[in-house]
Amino acid sequence: MGIFDTGFNAADAPDAPSGDFTPFPAGQYALRILEVQETQSKAGNDMLKVAMEVADGPHESRRVWDYVVPSNSFGVAKLKNLCLGCGLVTVTSAADLEGHVVQAKVKVESASGGYEASNKIGDYLPKQAANAPDAAAVPPRAGNSEWSS
Repeated sequence: MGIFDTGFNAADAPDAPSGDFTPFPAGQYALRILEVQETQSKAGNDMLKVAMEVADGPHESRRVWDYVVPSNSFGVAKLKNLCLGCGLVTVTSAADLEGHVVQAKVKVESASGGYEASNKIGDYLPKQAANAPDAAAVPPRAGNSEWSS
């Protein structure tokens, strides 16, 4: 049976649920990693597209996405901090990151270039849980960049 076999009446169809896509305030948030996809940037570089949601608090379930392109030292540092934020030293697949809750500094990027204002990940913070790897086994966090402050 096809979608239109019995007729589709747009007037009777429900509206799509409306979501709130306005940025939530900048700050430090616990984010649950929902999905990580390996893809390529517009420039053709390897890239991770990371979909996350706020894990708790007044903005719980709000979504934020990050695009990690480890083609330069900043991108490598961000990937390192993401992995260490998950409590992982060795990662063999993008799926290894899914399901983890990470602490991240979330920023608000102003509207520009035809895009509305949105939340962006500034940096990922070290894992604070008891199941984090032994501190001696974890390399130091990647350096300070303008995004890390």
